[in-house]
Amino acid sequence: MESLCGTYRWVFKSETYGNVEYRYESDPEVEKGTYPGYPGSLTLSIPSGKEPTPKNLTGSFRLMDLKGSFTGLEAQSDGDGGQVVNAWDIDKVDWASGFSTEATYGIDEGHTLEVYEVRDDDGHNFVAFIWDQGYSGCVPHYATCVAKKQRDENALVGLTDSERERLGMYLTEAEIVERADVKDSEEKGDVDERKAGKDSAIGGKRKVDDGERDVKRKRGL
Repeated sequence: MESLCGTYRWVFKSETYGNVEYRYESDPEVEKGTYPGYPGSLTLSIPSGKEPTPKNLTGSFRLMDLKGSFTGLEAQSDGDGGQVVNAWDIDKVDWASGFSTEATYGIDEGHTLEVYEVRDDDGHNFVAFIWDQGYSGCVPHYATCVAKKQRDENALVGLTDSERERLGMYLTEAEIVERADVKDSEEKGDVDERKAGKDSAIGGKRKVDDGERDVKRKRGL
């Protein structure tokens, strides 16, 4: 858990209304305007003197016009008596005054912190904040906000081409299907796992059935 501590920059967001990649290195307005450091950052830490456990992990974040903090993670159930690997329910998000409202984005519970198997070029795992946006009519909405750990907390560095590839970004529908088919073969021991796009976190997930709907949602697919 200690290895997760540090400052992360948001690099990708997938939600009901579309996807966006934040390219800091190409945005001259990044330190100007309403939200300096656009679109914000996530900081994970373990308080001094506390054991490095999910329950003691604290987080603070700003995502565009949202700002909040949380303490404590709970293992996430897979619905069959087990746990979802590397995904935790956030006990409660404390929203900063003036940065959200309960009627819009200030929902306290239902959010998730997830650690991807995919690593960046420096060997750090990407993390994702799964943001419960509430209901619109009878339809629940979520946003998957992916973050990259920064060597320098004051740096504004986005994704490299190799990181985009590992995350499975910008794949066509045919490429996603191909990766899913290869992944299925890999799980059966039929192919070399290196050919399966194993580390793809965003674009290369296998299909899931209705019983796995929640897991699918938390991957941003």
